[in-house]
Amino acid sequence: VQEVINRIVLAPIAEEVLYRAVVPAGIGAVLTRIPLSISQPRILIAAQAISAIGFALSHAPGWGTPKIVGALVTGLTLGTYMALGGSLITAIGAHAAVNTLGALDPLIRSGVPLTIYELIFVYGALLAGFLVLQALLNTHSGRQPRAYGP
Repeated sequence: VQEVINRIVLAPIAEEVLYRAVVPAGIGAVLTRIPLSISQPRILIAAQAISAIGFALSHAPGWGTPKIVGALVTGLTLGTYMALGGSLITAIGAHAAVNTLGALDPLIRSGVPLTIYELIFVYGALLAGFLVLQALLNTHSGRQPRAYGP
């Protein structure tokens, strides 16, 4: 039970706060101080992309290349979503959904022969559903993309 709570509740909260808010804010603040005339939207995306790489690498021990690639894709997707003004709560929910599917993966594989492509499709569809829902909510709330720096 503790493993389920850690994987589906605590890890998504901690990792999303760290990799979608704290780390990108720090990277973005540094990038705004470099006199390269980089536009704010590009700084936002670059900060999230760099953070997504850190997110993927944090999943390296014991997970293997396919999981690292999956974590990178998830990190880039959620990072881009956040850079465009997405909600951290929705990112946490999407992350929890991905982790839930990951926790169910051994059970699914034991009884139903699914290919890795089918699993990626399920993960992707679930993640896309969360992001579309949040985008629709943002359309009515007037949310704007974040800005880093002064």
